[in-house]
Amino acid sequence: MSALGTAIGGRPTTLTGILDRLEQRGLLAREPHANDRRTVVVRLTPDGARAAARVLDAMRELERHALADLPPGAAEAVAAVLHRLAR
Repeated sequence: MSALGTAIGGRPTTLTGILDRLEQRGLLAREPHANDRRTVVVRLTPDGARAAARVLDAMRELERHALADLPPGAAEAVAAVLHRLAR
């Protein structure tokens, strides 16, 4: 949970609420870690994987529309700058 919170930049209490709602909707499951009782493993259910795929498709389409008018190579340059900033 802490690794997931760090990855998305969210607070643990906010993340717990989000995961609770996703679990109630059948989109994810929480399971104990096989070797560490203190660790919880979060995994997508099949419905969750399908929903995630739809979200990623929508994001790619949005990105495609947003970058459609840029000159050749500009999108790659913007991506390179953003990756550097993220590091």
